[in-house]
Amino acid sequence: MKKLRDFIYLDIDKATSIYSQLTGGLVTGSERVIGTEKDERNIRKYDLKIFTPEFGGAKKETQKLIETHVMHHDLFNRMEELLFTEKLAIDINVDLEPEKFANGEASLLLSQSHYVRCTGWSLMEDYEKIKGIAERHNDVVGFIQKSSLENLKTSDEYKQLQETIDKLRQEADSKKDRNERATAKVQVKKLEENLHLQLANSCKLSGVDDWVINGMKTWIDTFMPRDILFYVYPFEAVEGFHVKSHLKPNCFVDGDIRTFDCCYTSRPTVKLSVFGLITTVPPKGKHPFDPMKEFDGHKAEDEKDDAVGFESALRGVFRGFDGLESLIRFNRFPNITIYPVAVFREIGCAPTE
Repeated sequence: MKKLRDFIYLDIDKATSIYSQLTGGLVTGSERVIGTEKDERNIRKYDLKIFTPEFGGAKKETQKLIETHVMHHDLFNRMEELLFTEKLAIDINVDLEPEKFANGEASLLLSQSHYVRCTGWSLMEDYEKIKGIAERHNDVVGFIQKSSLENLKTSDEYKQLQETIDKLRQEADSKKDRNERATAKVQVKKLEENLHLQLANSCKLSGVDDWVINGMKTWIDTFMPRDILFYVYPFEAVEGFHVKSHLKPNCFVDGDIRTFDCCYTSRPTVKLSVFGLITTVPPKGKHPFDPMKEFDGHKAEDEKDDAVGFESALRGVFRGFDGLESLIRFNRFPNITIYPVAVFREIGCAPTE
C-alpha cells in the first residue's frame, strides 16, 4: 500500500542539513538551463541636409539561467527513512501506548528519543490572526449589529408597525385643536422612538473595552510576535497529551498560512502528521536544574566579591521571568515540544498492479 503526502509545511533548509549530515553530501537535483535570446533592431536617422542615410545596428543578447531543483517531498522522505533506519526517530503512534503515560514509561522514552513522527487531531493557532481580529473586533461587531438592524427593518412586522405609526402621525396632523395636535405628535414621536429603541436592543451585541484589546496586542507583540503554534493529539484516550511545535511563517509549502486556514481550518476535520526534533520534555514537578545554585556557596552579600554579586543579581533578573515565561511557552508535563521539520497529511493509495 503506497501513500501520498500532502505537504503543508516543510523547513527545507533544516531537512537539507539533516540529510547532508546523514549521507555526507547533498542529494543531486535536476539541472535546467533556460536560454532566452533577444534580437533588437536599433534604427537611427540622421539628417545631414544633403542626404538622410539609415544606420542600422543589431544587438543580440543571450541570457542563461541555471536552476537546480530538488524535489522537496523526495528529500524529506529520504531523510525520514534514514533517521528511522539509524534509530534516531520514533513513531509516537506506534512506539507508545496510552497505558505508558500512566506508569511514566512514555515520558522516559520521549526524554531518551530524538526525532519523532506523530499523527492525530490537530490545532493551528496563529497569534497574528488573533491580534488582527482583536484590533477590528468592535468594528466587526458594529457592522453585524447595523446589518441585523437593517434586516429587521425589512420584516413584515416592522413594516406593519411603521404603517401604524404613519397613520397615527396623519391623524395627529389632522387635529384642528393646536394643543391636541401637539400632544398627539409628542405621543407618536415617543412611540416611534420606543420602536427604534426596541429594535436596537434586540440587535445589540457586546463589544470589548479598548484596554482589553490594547492589552492583548501588547502581550502578543511582546511575547508572541508572529507565533504560529501547531498541536497534534495522537491519543484520544490520553486527552492531556499533545505534541506542540512552533511553525515558521515562511516555511508553508503554499507560501502562506492563509491557504491552510481556508482549506483545513484552524481545527482540521482530518488527522494530520508532524515530524520534528524533540526540544522540550517537561519534567513532572520542578525543573531538575537550578542555575542560581552556584551562588549559594558564596559568602554573605556584604562579603561577596562585587563582580560575583553583580552577576548573581543580574542573572537573578532572568530567573525572575521564568514564571512569566511559563505562561507563554505552554510547556507542561506530559506534553512535549518539537522543532518541526514537516507537517503533512498522509493519503492511502491502492496498490499498483
